[in-house]
Amino acid sequence: MKRKSRKLNKQKKDKLRREELAIAIISVFAIIAVLSFVIKPEVDITGAASSGTGTTRFEVIGVASIIITNNSINLGLLQINETKNSEDVNDFFNITNDGSVNMDVYVYGQGASETPFTSNLANTLPNEYYKVHVNSAESGTANTTYFPVPGPISQKELVISDLSYTDGSDKAAIGIQVTVPIDEAPGLKNVDLVIYAEAH
Repeated sequence: MKRKSRKLNKQKKDKLRREELAIAIISVFAIIAVLSFVIKPEVDITGAASSGTGTTRFEVIGVASIIITNNSINLGLLQINETKNSEDVNDFFNITNDGSVNMDVYVYGQGASETPFTSNLANTLPNEYYKVHVNSAESGTANTTYFPVPGPISQKELVISDLSYTDGSDKAAIGIQVTVPIDEAPGLKNVDLVIYAEAH
């Protein structure tokens, strides 16, 4: 009887172990299945990449500037009542618009008494003995006819309208013409011309 009872107990224990082992195996598979589900990559995602537009804004400040690359004209020796100009000696005030805006170019004398002559016929500006014009301009509208140099800045005269700042279109040449009055004293004569520019 005791042997039979022990045999039954052993069978129950073996059966219990098998059940526990089966439960443990099932639990492990369940955990693996859960983990597999959690870490499985999502392959059906849409809109994983996108783009937008970023705008950069700034403003360039305009610069009004001219340079005179040849600031001296030498007309040489003249006689009484002789007329000579820049074209005769191929010598001009050469200017360049080196700014970043188109320019209007004006000319005037330093003052009403700033003439190259002492003669009463030509010792104030403007007069018919000291004249200016534009020989050439790469752009804009130029006054190519000689006219009397005006007095101070309040009398300035426009000689080039809308001179471009673009390379290849930014240069001009300004010429001078003088006629020696019949009663002018001999000697070296000098006079300044103001070349003034402002944004067009």
